Amino acid sequence: MEGDSGDGWYAFSNMQKSPTVQLDTLSDKFELLLSALETSLCGLQNSTEQIRKELIMWWDFLFKTRALLEDAKNRVEHDFLVKLWVTDMVEVLNDMEDILDEIMDASLSGLTAEVQSCANKTWKLILYLFNKVSRFIHGRNKGMTSKLKDIAARLNNILMRTEPLGLQNRLRTGDEIEQKNLERKQFDMLNAIYKGNLRKVRGYFQNNPDAISTKFENGETALHVAITAGQLRIAKELITSTRMANSHHLKIQDKSGYTALSFAARGGMMEIAKCLIEKNRDLLTIPDANKTIPVQLACRAGIEDMTRYLYCNTPLEFLDGGYGFDLLEECITKKMFDIAIQLLRHFPKFAIYGFFKDGGGASFPIVQTLAQTPPPFFRGNQLALWRRWAYNSRPLVSILPEFLAKQIYELKLMDENAHAVIQFICRRLSSLNEEQFLQSGAVEAAFQAIKNGIPEIVIEITKVNTNILWNCTDNEGTNLYECAIANRQEEVARFLYGFSAGIDKNKVFTTARHGNKLLHLAAKLAPRSHLNCISGAALQFQSELRWFKAVEGIVPELLKQQVNDDYKTPSEVFSKEHKQLLEEAEEWMKKTAESSTVVGALIITIMFAVAFTVPGGNDQNTGFPIFLNKTADSSTVSSPTVPFIVFVASDAISLFAASSSVLMFLGILTSRYADKDFLKSLPVKLIFGISLLFISIAAMMVAFCVALFIMLQGRLWIIIPVTLSASAPIIIFGLLQIPFLLELYNSTFRRGIFDGNRTTA
Repeated sequence: MEGDSGDGWYAFSNMQKSPTVQLDTLSDKFELLLSALETSLCGLQNSTEQIRKELIMWWDFLFKTRALLEDAKNRVEHDFLVKLWVTDMVEVLNDMEDILDEIMDASLSGLTAEVQSCANKTWKLILYLFNKVSRFIHGRNKGMTSKLKDIAARLNNILMRTEPLGLQNRLRTGDEIEQKNLERKQFDMLNAIYKGNLRKVRGYFQNNPDAISTKFENGETALHVAITAGQLRIAKELITSTRMANSHHLKIQDKSGYTALSFAARGGMMEIAKCLIEKNRDLLTIPDANKTIPVQLACRAGIEDMTRYLYCNTPLEFLDGGYGFDLLEECITKKMFDIAIQLLRHFPKFAIYGFFKDGGGASFPIVQTLAQTPPPFFRGNQLALWRRWAYNSRPLVSILPEFLAKQIYELKLMDENAHAVIQFICRRLSSLNEEQFLQSGAVEAAFQAIKNGIPEIVIEITKVNTNILWNCTDNEGTNLYECAIANRQEEVARFLYGFSAGIDKNKVFTTARHGNKLLHLAAKLAPRSHLNCISGAALQFQSELRWFKAVEGIVPELLKQQVNDDYKTPSEVFSKEHKQLLEEAEEWMKKTAESSTVVGALIITIMFAVAFTVPGGNDQNTGFPIFLNKTADSSTVSSPTVPFIVFVASDAISLFAASSSVLMFLGILTSRYADKDFLKSLPVKLIFGISLLFISIAAMMVAFCVALFIMLQGRLWIIIPVTLSASAPIIIFGLLQIPFLLELYNSTFRRGIFDGNRTTA
């Protein structure tokens, strides 16, 4: 037995975590753990020394399982029910650790009875753990659910057979026997709920009507279990039962304060929520232990339809306070701006002041919450290229089919609602005096919005109070304009630069922080979050250089060579800060040119040879291609002469384009790679090189298809599939390179940041 136990634990300890944790992998690992636990716990009837050995394996199980669960918890953020299941299991393991401490103390003292009692407690905890597994995974993967149910049943059989674990035969009183029978019936009823056996559940409650309010582990009732297990038919049956309808049983809360509606809200079970609210609307305003009402739970879980439904049914007077303000925060965090703007219109005071919570701490003003969330304004940046064009073109959206335009419409609607929220807040801020404005959190929100890349908030706040532009600073003594320059916020910098007209230039372009002038801030390396949004090290360096040159263009000439406290000019700061990025940009540019040169050289070799091995061959007498002057006869639909001319032209275009692209890439490889070369010279060569390479590949495929057409006249059944297949390389190259080319072109030739002039090298 000891050897079996050791083998089981050795197998578990050598199991490696999967790169992507899947729930069926978790069930396999728990099944292996069960085998080890079965042998190790049965060993508790042995000597004290054996007990200690088994305890060591127990702790090993405990730590490994907890690590596994924590890893799983981090990988299932998208699935709230699974995350909740994992959290519950971690709590069970914590309880097991306490019991293990009791077993160790009892074994060291020779108290066998206490050891046996603790072992029995542990088995019940493990049984509960597997019940939770079966409950939360039910209906997601039927094969896995069956396996987990087998594990739970196996544990239950062992528990009842060993009484407990074969360690001790206890004499039971009549009350104990009755309690044991009741527990078995309840367990059968819970299993029936997990399996969706409505007939068995209905029969149980007909025979035991008072059991409708019986609480199990964690204070859950049968209705709670049915909802969390996803058994909608059983849940509806329990809700509509006479006993439930005529009592306040729907309001029963578990240990966490969750009602049945709380579970339905978190799980997005709309039908159950409607049934519960129809029976008892008071459920909408019952908070849990964390002072959270159902609509907040639904919003926190990111379930938009459920959140909107519960919000429409929750009494507005109940939301006029902390609950409403917390819901507003959740809506902004989850980007449900349609509900957020409705809350603000009903309760305008939310726009300015935070509420003091029951714990004594004050919440942030809502404008700071808005500035600290991920950028709420979508702008279409995450869409595919054609969808991005549609997003920025209202006429194009109107002609798209409904199923294609739906996502774009929803994103634009979210964007408009987000603008409405910030504009509403700023209109309320405009009614404050200077002192109230400074206390409203708007200044902190403006700085936070710059760092998080939300220019709309900064612009709207600055319109409300232009004094914050120069008179307010952050903890480092930086004003808004300097913060925008340092964080590469072009839209904010361009907007704020418009306010500098008529302002003392020394006030605009100098700062006392470490002696750095505005140009010194522009010379520093951009935040990594900004650089990660740009493709390739070369484009990143080009963006940095372009930004530095743009700021240099608006700075007075006298300030361009001034030094900071480290006696460095802006140019010296730029060179030092961007040394590594320049090396990476050079390496990236060379590797791109080298790989493209190889492709271009192969195309040149192929197309040069093809020029002398034309379809149909040459006339042996004249040396001219056979298809060059061939005319159509009565049996020929069209003359091969035109396709032949197309073939020759395509071959020539491919050859010349490939040759030109190779020359462009050779020009890149032989460049000096100075800083200013990355502004225009190298990017232009790269644009022409990749464009010509694309043309050469396309022309090569055209030549191939035309050659087949000439040789296989009339055999469309083979010509059409081959032609379609030949278009695949062109499509793939276009999908991979055209977005990059557009980004490169836009970065190289777009207008200047401040003055509208084109950037010059």
